[in-house]
Amino acid sequence: MSESKFNSSVVPPEHDGASKTGEHRVIRKSEWVPGHHPEPHKRDGTRSGYIEHYLKCVRCGVEVLNKMDFPDECRG
Repeated sequence: MSESKFNSSVVPPEHDGASKTGEHRVIRKSEWVPGHHPEPHKRDGTRSGYIEHYLKCVRCGVEVLNKMDFPDECRG
């Protein structure tokens, strides 16, 4: 992170792959979760886990499953 010349707050770097959703700068993330999927129709009896996909704002750090779940204000 770099410091702004106009004030003493820390400004996060821009993320090349981020898309704009309201005030948020959003990237798609995936993570391996051990255990069965919480939705029965997505379970596979042979797997020991599943991949969870979610969205993350690179400015404020909020993580959600759907774009509509982001708060109106980005506090980053």
